[in-house]
Amino acid sequence: MKNPSLFLSYSHRDKRWADQFAEALRNAEFDVHQTHDQPAGHDWSAWLRKTIADSDAVVAVLSDRSELSPYMLFEMGAADHSGKPIFPVVLGDRPPRLPLIRTRQSLSGSSPKETARRFAAGFCAKKA
Repeated sequence: MKNPSLFLSYSHRDKRWADQFAEALRNAEFDVHQTHDQPAGHDWSAWLRKTIADSDAVVAVLSDRSELSPYMLFEMGAADHSGKPIFPVVLGDRPPRLPLIRTRQSLSGSSPKETARRFAAGFCAKKA
């Protein structure tokens, strides 16, 4: 059986938290794709669209820094266009502002490892 495949969208200012979260998800048997996985010299927009389309879901790590990022907006648009479920993880106390995400139940991001554990439990329960 194939591991669930996730695309992790985040601001590069949140990279440290996102990398720890991605590692914890990989330890929980998820295949996680991040923008730094893109081979050098490739068209980033085509790579992102294909990677998101090939993923089972998108996890959006949201913070004050990320929601104004044009890259995050592009990634959320590509996920929506591909019909992929978007799972928001909110860092901080403020609810998401992006209209595409505002209507979704979000997961509060505490420590990366604990957030990955809670995400994996919820994702697996939803799949069952």
